[in-house]
Amino acid sequence: MTLGPVRSLPPVMAIAFGWGLAEGTLFFIVPDVFLTLLALGPLGPLLLAWAGSILGSLAAVLLLFRWMAADPGAVLNLIEALPGISPEMIASVTAAMAHHGLPWSPLLVTGGIPLKVYAVAAAGLQLPLASVLPWTLFARVVRIGPVLLLALAVKRLAGQSVRRHPRRWFWGVILAWTGFYMIYFQRMGW
Repeated sequence: MTLGPVRSLPPVMAIAFGWGLAEGTLFFIVPDVFLTLLALGPLGPLLLAWAGSILGSLAAVLLLFRWMAADPGAVLNLIEALPGISPEMIASVTAAMAHHGLPWSPLLVTGGIPLKVYAVAAAGLQLPLASVLPWTLFARVVRIGPVLLLALAVKRLAGQSVRRHPRRWFWGVILAWTGFYMIYFQRMGW
């Protein structure tokens, strides 16, 4: 896979693509952080970035499927070593998917299971990539959409304050995500 076409994307979309790809494979900070910072500004760049992050997530799933076909043990060892992911989490998701298939539920928002866990479980179960890619699109929309709607609602309620005090709002978003990850890693393990 070449990243040549990414260079022709608008910069905000290319950054989000890279973040979606990274978080979908070996990084553990969701693209929502970047997207909620963009929500402080105009809607256009935010929507481009969201699309870019989804494309990056799709690329990550493709990469993990190819990598799992070549060396599943290495992939699983690497994924299990990431913060917030355990062998038990992967086993649980794999067992659930073996029994029920891909989870087409809006409750993905509250599950806390990273995309990469679903991707390696699906690849390990040899689910068809043609069914996993549309599911990935669905999963990114139902998980990131509510976060962006909340960010846009807060911006609207804040009125002119966001434009008058952009640094305060920037650091407020960073502080909110820091708190989120402190709670997340306390719950999911580091």
